Amino acid sequence: MPTAPQAAPFRRGTPALQRLSAWVRAVPIRPAGLFLLAAAGGALWYGRGRIDLVVTIAALWGLALLAASGAAAALSLALARRDLRRAGAGGGARLEGVVGRPVATGLVLPVRVVPLAATPRLRWLSPVADVSPAPGAPQWSEQVTFPDRALAEAIVRELGAEDLLGLWRFAARMTQPRSVRALPDPGRLAAAELAASLACGDLLAWPTGPPRGDLVDFRTYTRSDPARLILWKVYARSRQLMVRAPEPARAPEGRPLLYLVAGEQDDAAAAAARVVLESGLFGDDLPFACDGAPVPVCELPRALDLLAASSAHRGRGGADLAAALALGAAEPGSPVLLAVPADAGAWLPRVLASVATDPSRFAIVAAADIGPDAERPALLERALLRGEPARPPFDALARGLAPLVTSGARLVLADRVSGRLAVLSGMEPQAAAGAAR
Repeated sequence: MPTAPQAAPFRRGTPALQRLSAWVRAVPIRPAGLFLLAAAGGALWYGRGRIDLVVTIAALWGLALLAASGAAAALSLALARRDLRRAGAGGGARLEGVVGRPVATGLVLPVRVVPLAATPRLRWLSPVADVSPAPGAPQWSEQVTFPDRALAEAIVRELGAEDLLGLWRFAARMTQPRSVRALPDPGRLAAAELAASLACGDLLAWPTGPPRGDLVDFRTYTRSDPARLILWKVYARSRQLMVRAPEPARAPEGRPLLYLVAGEQDDAAAAAARVVLESGLFGDDLPFACDGAPVPVCELPRALDLLAASSAHRGRGGADLAAALALGAAEPGSPVLLAVPADAGAWLPRVLASVATDPSRFAIVAAADIGPDAERPALLERALLRGEPARPPFDALARGLAPLVTSGARLVLADRVSGRLAVLSGMEPQAAAGAAR
């Protein structure tokens, strides 16, 4: 049975190229088979015209080999379809997966050997996933690895069968009515550390006062207090130096709104939103909205579904944030928690436009996969060895987020790989880069 996925079908280009590509995939005979058919047909025509028995017999053997290979590949596909239909009949429970981690689907298929036929190949078309056999299983057990978060109500598989000579390839699509959800990997992000970095108080002590507190309290004077705060009338009566003191700095009370801004390389931001949702630190009914779904939901299962489906709306990049705020998702003046990609992109101007209306109510988590700082390899090593794409350094991401730093909102830069956090709000871009180091 299947051992490895094949490349995804060609989807780009003009409609004519797409139709041509679909027609080529639909024709079962491969280029090698077409060459053998043309060579054998030409040899048969030549042998019969010249009454050459050797050439005629060779041509007939070529046609027989082509027919036998095609029959073997077709038989292999038929048997594999039957086994897949029996194993996947009736659907099943929802398949829960995590991006980048293999998960067993429960599909077990027998291993069949058909002469002249290669092992059939299985791949997922919707949702997209890499298929591989589970190691150590006596039979072929399917396990998949999701390259991106996904949400689907059915699994569409493509089953392909070829002959050993590569002359034929038959393919068939099969749909299994089974819901699938793939969520981002939280990595080392901790909900408690995120909440501590974003928190700036408890409740608002005085509704009309500034968030930093009013000078409505007093205490004994110390040498570090400025003279302008001394209560001279109290000193004249009691001969004790007293100074005005602000009340504790507290944040406004209200149910916050969690909003995920989609964009390129937003998987870490989605992971941060998942950590906040599943932790319950901001309440079990935390409203959640995202690009593509501006209407907030309070149920955790539904919120996770929207989080998984948000990967299809990366092109919107914060376009629905203003709509979510206008829908009354958060009470006027109540906090808004934004999870954004740390790599500034097309979403940044849209988010800045919403934050500029009232920066004090916004708290922003910019998440990325940064990892530990590593030494830059030598030029020869970079030329000869091709490794994983280099991750952007911490200070470079901090400089790219400078418009959010200067907007007045509270900004936290989070690394999903190491769990490292850096509070950037209230700093100049140079200071923010230095703190990120």
